[in-house]
Amino acid sequence: MRMMRFEGRIWRSLVLFGAVAAAAFGSPQGHAQSEKKIAVVATTGMVADVARAVAGDRAQVEALMGPGVDPHLYRQTRSDVIKLSRADIVFYNGLYLEAQLEELLVELGKTKSVIAVAEGAPRDRWLAHDDYKD
Repeated sequence: MRMMRFEGRIWRSLVLFGAVAAAAFGSPQGHAQSEKKIAVVATTGMVADVARAVAGDRAQVEALMGPGVDPHLYRQTRSDVIKLSRADIVFYNGLYLEAQLEELLVELGKTKSVIAVAEGAPRDRWLAHDDYKD
């Protein structure tokens, strides 16, 4: 029973992410083959997988972190900063998953579309930790 509720939360988060990504990528009917692909950078492979599934051939999606990388501890490299700054849109999990990247992502969000996908989930579903305000 507990696993079912967890899967339900994941499903709702993915649906919400899909809606955000679909809005960002536009509708497939308006896409011409000659148009330039949208440059998308996602922090984790899971977020990148969903972006690829939603965007299809309209975007070039790249993940910063590969399999087995702990997103809590990941620190950006110089090439990551370049990838992020050149992207048309950046997707990240949020909710402190990418704790070491957060300051950079917030700063980038002042000049480009940077979306924390998990933060779109209803706040009453968030689990709190005493060390983090809100």
